[in-house]
Amino acid sequence: MTSVPTSSYFQPISSPPAPVVVLLAMTGLSLPPPPPLMMHTKLPARAIKRDREPTPASDPSFPSRFSSPLTSDSGSDDPTTPRATPAPVSSSSSSSTTIIPRPTGAQLRVKSCDIIPKDLREALRKRVKPLATQSLNLSAPYSKQDKEALRLVESKITVEFPWLLNYQDQWPLQVFLTALLKYNKSRAEVTKMKKVTEALA
Repeated sequence: MTSVPTSSYFQPISSPPAPVVVLLAMTGLSLPPPPPLMMHTKLPARAIKRDREPTPASDPSFPSRFSSPLTSDSGSDDPTTPRATPAPVSSSSSSSTTIIPRPTGAQLRVKSCDIIPKDLREALRKRVKPLATQSLNLSAPYSKQDKEALRLVESKITVEFPWLLNYQDQWPLQVFLTALLKYNKSRAEVTKMKKVTEALA
């Protein structure tokens, strides 16, 4: 019987060489498994950390109180949704007249009336003198006048010159009355002193 020559791996010479896998299996080695395809792999759900405040991007149940007013549905087209109506504008506020404030302290003098047009100032000054002479005590200052008499004079002049209502407490009228009474008081004192001097001469 004729023996068939064999290789060192006990295989016939005429057979093809053994695959590499067979060699690795014989030596105790193995190839690593192929990586899975990403498109066929289902990734595990990522848990949301609860140790920090939720945000609209991380938590769908984010409270509505954090939502922007620009994204509210108050402007929806639903006819049943109540809409806010604008507050009515008062007609008196639009037609109100700007009141010129009253000067304070030493600024309350005839010079402060220069803001009034000259023709109005002159007309007021000419009207103040006869009414004050008729109803007030010209020898007493403004602060010592009878309150009722002073009120009547100021009321009459305000009716004749309604533009005084544009000034706080009608202060131009008080300025002219104060100046007139002060002038007449000084004049009365000068006249009195003159009479005393003449009597002593």
